[in-house]
Amino acid sequence: MLSNLLSTDVVMQPIVAEGATTAPIIMEAPANTFSIVDAFMAGGWWGMAAITLTLVCALFAAWKAPAWVQSLGKVAIAIGVISFLLGISDIAQVIQENGDRFPFSVYIGGVKVALIAPIYGIIVYVIITLVDLVRRPRISEIV
Repeated sequence: MLSNLLSTDVVMQPIVAEGATTAPIIMEAPANTFSIVDAFMAGGWWGMAAITLTLVCALFAAWKAPAWVQSLGKVAIAIGVISFLLGISDIAQVIQENGDRFPFSVYIGGVKVALIAPIYGIIVYVIITLVDLVRRPRISEIV
């Protein structure tokens, strides 16, 4: 996930690392532009695709198998958390390999990218909960 942050297919602005013992390390940080597709790919395409597939399955289950809807919402959150933990693991590996070679802002950018999937999972859970709420039969008044 941190490699997604350092990709060069986005408009970049140079950053110079502080405290370098030899020549300064020049890195590039993404410009402040937002795109849904970029966020989807940065969040880890496999995790984001699995959460989206869970949403589609939950919408289909609301029609055919209503008992599964809430369980699928919990699966969406679980996939988001697993994706976050894998992203944090990637960040820890980069820190272990490079030490203090990169500025702290790059690592925090990696944490920000790792948080995309769990936020998307929670949004999908809210959508699924609202669909389940609308789908449930109404309480009728006893006359």
